[in-house]
Amino acid sequence: MRVKVELAPEVWDRLRYWLTVAERDSFVSRVEEVRRAPIQNSEASRDPEQSEYMLRFFRFGSGRWIAVFEYDIAASRIKVLKCRLLKPSRPRRSVRDDRGPPD
Repeated sequence: MRVKVELAPEVWDRLRYWLTVAERDSFVSRVEEVRRAPIQNSEASRDPEQSEYMLRFFRFGSGRWIAVFEYDIAASRIKVLKCRLLKPSRPRRSVRDDRGPPD
C-alpha cells in the first residue's frame, strides 16, 4: 500500500535552499520507502511542541538529517512536518571507580 505524501511549507524551503543535491535525492528515496510501509520504515517520536499525538521520523542524507511526519492511517497519508539536522550526540561520561584496584 502506498500512501500520499504532503510536505509542510518549511520542509519545501529546507529542500530547496538548505540541502545539497545528494541530500535531496536521499530524502526522496527515503520518502518512497516510507510510503510503501510507514510504520516499518520509520521510528516513533514524541515531541509535545510539535503535536500532542505520536509522530514518526526517518533519517536521510547519510543519517545527518531527520524528517518528522505524522501518519494518518484513515486518510492513507503522511505529512512531513519538519526536516532538521540530527542533534549531535553527547559523549557519555565515564563511570569512575574510586575504590582503587582490586586486591
